[in-house]
Amino acid sequence: MLDHDEASLSGTAQRLPRILIAGEFSAGKSQLINALAGQKVVPSGVTATALPPVWLVGGAQGITRVDSNDQAKPVDRLTGAGVMSTKYFILGSDAPLLASFDLIDTPGSSDPNMPADCWERMLGYADMVIWCTNAVQAWRQSEKAVWDEMPEHLVGTGMLLLTHLDKLHDTRSCDKLMRRVRREAGDYFGTICGASLLDPDHITELAAEIAAQAAALTVLPGAEAPAVDRARNPEPAAEQPADVQAVVPRRVKARHVPETAGHGNGVVPLFDPTTKAVAETDGLVDNYGATPKTPAATGGVATETWERLTRGHDLTRPDILNACIAQLLGELDGEFERMHWRQDTQLRSGPRG
Repeated sequence: MLDHDEASLSGTAQRLPRILIAGEFSAGKSQLINALAGQKVVPSGVTATALPPVWLVGGAQGITRVDSNDQAKPVDRLTGAGVMSTKYFILGSDAPLLASFDLIDTPGSSDPNMPADCWERMLGYADMVIWCTNAVQAWRQSEKAVWDEMPEHLVGTGMLLLTHLDKLHDTRSCDKLMRRVRREAGDYFGTICGASLLDPDHITELAAEIAAQAAALTVLPGAEAPAVDRARNPEPAAEQPADVQAVVPRRVKARHVPETAGHGNGVVPLFDPTTKAVAETDGLVDNYGATPKTPAATGGVATETWERLTRGHDLTRPDILNACIAQLLGELDGEFERMHWRQDTQLRSGPRG
């Protein structure tokens, strides 16, 4: 009946329990979920019969479609997706009961327009099943046949819920029905009960019973569902870095400078101390917010230039650090060429008479 989605079972109670709501066509599954949630969270009636399974998750936002290849993508509605190409929807909800467990709504098992695999493939994710059966014709042979093929980890632990109990005419009929169902279905379920989905008191008692059974689960055998985990705990959006204008280093050809050019000790200074210490920049690094200033007389020119270029910037960010270094090298190279040109001019013109 089921290959458990070819996924391993999780085994331990490290997450919220998952309760799968299943049953035959028009058994009141979606109506039950909406009543438990206290709000309409999933479509019911004719619309619901055309939907793939819907996985309700507390704390998640919006709707996510998980396709048959387990690829998840946000969508804006539940309708319009193919029932076979869509494995399930993940629907975020703020319903209070979803703080204790997930609910998985499935299509009817007897719907002639819905392939059985559409709901059976969700059984591998479930830790517990609530099987809805219409009280007017409860526990039919077709339902028993489904449970004869049910995965072993779901047999004997779930709940058989007789829905639409208000449609029975009297208490005697109800008691007779419950005795028959307990006798025929007792081996498949841990709890058998009935409720009117229109009675607020019944819904309150039922919600408390479901929560108690979910809390009592010490082993959660459902298969892992990474897409659901991501929807429940979305990764925080990466902080977008401030716009940084790229700095393209200037390329300067190396030029041979005679050791005797201008200084007898063979050391050619990068800056001519008789000229302006820092050349005008092209504004690339200044766009980050630094304001150029004339270096102090007591500081080295290269140090002062670096301080000017990096003022107010986060140098732990590699992109900003590299940009500042590139700009510094560009300014130093430019000043070197200007100094070299002045020295060549002086050598060609010779000493003034």
